[in-house]
Amino acid sequence: MQKNEFLAGNEKEEGSRFRCLVQRRNLLYLFYTMLFGLCLFGVLIYFRMADRSLIYRGDGWRQHVKAMTYLSKWLRGYGYQMVHSHSFRPPLFAFGIGYGQDVLTTLHYYGFGDPLVLLSALVPSSYMDLWYASVMGIRAYLAGLFFLFFLQKVTDRKLHVLPALTGALIYVFSSQCFYIAMLHPFFMIPSVLLPLLLLGIHRQMREGRGGLLCATVFLALVSNFYFAFMLAICAALYLLLTWKKESLKNLPGLFLAGGKGIALSSFILLPVLLQFFRQPRVMQGMMFDALYPLSSYVEYLSDFITWKNHPVEDTMLGYAAVCAGLLPFVFGRESRALRVAKRALLLCLLFLLFPFFGTAFNAFAYTTNRWTFAAGMVVAASCALVMNERLYGDRPQSEELTGGEALERNSLHGALEKKPSFGVSLTKRPLVGKILPAMIFVLYLAACFFTGQFQNQAFAFSVVLALLSFVVFQLSPVFSRRSSVAAALLLLCTAVSILGNSYFANAPARGNFPSEFMERVPAGHFEEVLKDTELSAFRDLEGEGAFYRYSGRNLLWNAAILDGISSTQSMFSLSDAEVGNYLQSIGIPEQAAYAYFGVDDRMIASALAGVKYFTLAYDNDFEKQYVPYGFEDMGLRGSTTRQGQETAMKNPYHLYANPYALPFGYTYGSWIPEQTFRKLSLTMRQEAMLYGAVVDPDGQKILQKSGIREQPALETAGENVSLHQKEIPFRMTTSDGIQVEKENGQQVFKVKQAGESLTFTFDGLAQTET
Repeated sequence: MQKNEFLAGNEKEEGSRFRCLVQRRNLLYLFYTMLFGLCLFGVLIYFRMADRSLIYRGDGWRQHVKAMTYLSKWLRGYGYQMVHSHSFRPPLFAFGIGYGQDVLTTLHYYGFGDPLVLLSALVPSSYMDLWYASVMGIRAYLAGLFFLFFLQKVTDRKLHVLPALTGALIYVFSSQCFYIAMLHPFFMIPSVLLPLLLLGIHRQMREGRGGLLCATVFLALVSNFYFAFMLAICAALYLLLTWKKESLKNLPGLFLAGGKGIALSSFILLPVLLQFFRQPRVMQGMMFDALYPLSSYVEYLSDFITWKNHPVEDTMLGYAAVCAGLLPFVFGRESRALRVAKRALLLCLLFLLFPFFGTAFNAFAYTTNRWTFAAGMVVAASCALVMNERLYGDRPQSEELTGGEALERNSLHGALEKKPSFGVSLTKRPLVGKILPAMIFVLYLAACFFTGQFQNQAFAFSVVLALLSFVVFQLSPVFSRRSSVAAALLLLCTAVSILGNSYFANAPARGNFPSEFMERVPAGHFEEVLKDTELSAFRDLEGEGAFYRYSGRNLLWNAAILDGISSTQSMFSLSDAEVGNYLQSIGIPEQAAYAYFGVDDRMIASALAGVKYFTLAYDNDFEKQYVPYGFEDMGLRGSTTRQGQETAMKNPYHLYANPYALPFGYTYGSWIPEQTFRKLSLTMRQEAMLYGAVVDPDGQKILQKSGIREQPALETAGENVSLHQKEIPFRMTTSDGIQVEKENGQQVFKVKQAGESLTFTFDGLAQTET
């Protein structure tokens, strides 16, 4: 009987603890939601005051919102097809993407498999701007929520509410979320998935449960392969930093869970991989400097605790100022949790110092520090852990605690394992633990002072908060019986710092960041903006389903994607390299290999591309001289507000039409060997393609067997009299800062400084293009 009473007493005590734990967790998430809403309001209020939307005039308008709107329509169309036509084969080719490209591989980069993007299928195009903004906020909220899940799990739920909230706000309200993710919304995806990925690894290695890891790997790969690669590196580093011999038995399960996630995502992963390694950015080769310029390292000092517009190499820092006051204490403690934090912080510092690591994280394509979303998690977790240990870790075990505090008296036990309680000091060298943080903090302030950072008002504001945080933390023993007072002060400093950073970045009299975004559109009218493009000049001239291609001057990027009309321009990061290779082969200069605009307004190139319509956004004599030879004047048609441009325009377009436009498909009667084609000059190449198709060596073997003849007049470069090229005299004028020299028989132009000019003057021939 006594034994049963004892068991009943234990069960009652365990039930009480469980209820208290649930209440504390619910309180944590409630407080997080409230603080997140407050800080989010402090950011978005400036956009509302400026009457701006959250669609960035650059890539946000050119690519992201159009990609989301297209995917929304594509998903609805596919659903309609499955229900009414009973066909489960998705339409995977879109003529509206440039010359025509694959939907899956081109738009996967923009979150094709992201659940929030898939939900856009339920949103009409007229309200897509509102959903686009909502997705930004939801991703930011989920990032902080999953961060809390991770910290609560790895600390066995012994992390106090206030340090946890401080860490979550630091993680969410950094430059990663409220700068670059506002320009490129899918850049927030890795910040959402990283805590889940690390939590999945933790559960697999500690408990042998791989379901979460499998699901996260799958979600990362179908959402964005580019960041999935970076997440894989982060996962490997986390595994190395937290490795325990006793977890070896669960290692095969980790690879099995990850392998399952990869296998499940293969329907998207494999085609995207093939496209990824053929894209121009990857094919340009591995190039990086040994070190960044000195100015980059100087910029890091202020960027660490202030939001920076267009930081060097996309280095997203911009944390709350409290980080500068707390992180030095990580190096003054010796607990197992903070030893892991120290190593992670030092790794992040190493990665920031050398361009090699930025290149490696970017698959050796080019140097960029977009991996710093992971640094944000390291910084935020380190601040939360050191707060929890210092403020709640040295409380005597004999001290009477009540309510929920009784659950918080034990240690973080190394953040990853059960070890000594908070009643035992984990600092082996007390003197070093007090002096080293002060030395680090003073050195940071000195470096900022001597590099002139204090002249920046935003930085000076952040330094005051950092100094206050450092003093509060250094004097925390004074609050030994009121630890929550010090923790609350630090949480308050965090919130004030976030609101201050937002003010200096977004206020009209300060950074005025909202000015870079599009004007707000009345609810339900966004589709009108999407359709207000150059297509309004000729959309009604062709019947539904007719194929034609258009080009022009001052086109709007990706304007045709929603209409499905082919054009000579496209701007999507994961583009087909063959288009860029073709344009380069005939000497057409473009903004980038993945962003091509037109065909240099050439008559032959336009004819070969099947261009039927040519538009001018500005109706004046200067623009008219660029109309390709032979195009007929169709007059002024359509109108536009030129959304996404610096200045709104309401002038109609001037439309021209090609009376001899080639159809969707045409054939050649002869072919030209690629090696012969390469020997021709750029001007002769485009004319040569009027006489035959250019065929690579592999294709030549097939054609030779088929009996289709080779173009005989092009066997030797320059001997074909049918290619019309004529040199005309010209004069070259250089400014004083350009020096013309001869090296190895070639003319070399050496430019001494920016702003110099080189002018060629000539008299063009009639009825020709020059």
